[in-house]
Amino acid sequence: TNADLEDLAGRSWEFQQADGRWFLASNCKTRQGMYVGSRVDITERKIMEEALQESEAMFRRVLDACPVPITMYNITDATILYETPAAKQLFGSEARAGDVNRSSRWADTAERDRQLARLREVGYMDSVEVAYRKADGTIFPAAISARHIKYRDDDVIVTSVFDLSEMRAVEEEMGRQREVLHQSEKLSA
Repeated sequence: TNADLEDLAGRSWEFQQADGRWFLASNCKTRQGMYVGSRVDITERKIMEEALQESEAMFRRVLDACPVPITMYNITDATILYETPAAKQLFGSEARAGDVNRSSRWADTAERDRQLARLREVGYMDSVEVAYRKADGTIFPAAISARHIKYRDDDVIVTSVFDLSEMRAVEEEMGRQREVLHQSEKLSA
């Protein structure tokens, strides 16, 4: 009816036919009061959109399952864009995308500034040992690797962090045991 056409004037909508093809339809009112409709086959676009959604979902599942703490943040204001569950667990935070100033994770802000300047200059860092801070204030040794990338026209840093606490504890225990063994050998001699 004319009322139905009036409601649809200037609008567009997508629909799928029984054969599986997708179309974009639109309806415009002319100056003479008539209506012109168009229908464009968008099946290929819909197939690509679905493939992209599946790819993004798979990528998200892989990152969420990754045991390595990974954080992606905007270099300008330190806003977190993405953080893996492993990073949230390591830092003891419930940080979510959009949280600001996660740079407070660095125990030494001067060291953070030096490393950030170096990262901007060369674009990457691998296994740089630094002191990090958890949400509860605990400072721990860490090895960080990072890449400076462009993401949606923003400067972004992607970092992975390896907590060195256990390795350092094992090294200290081995040193103590070596010293005990050395003392024991001296007594035996």
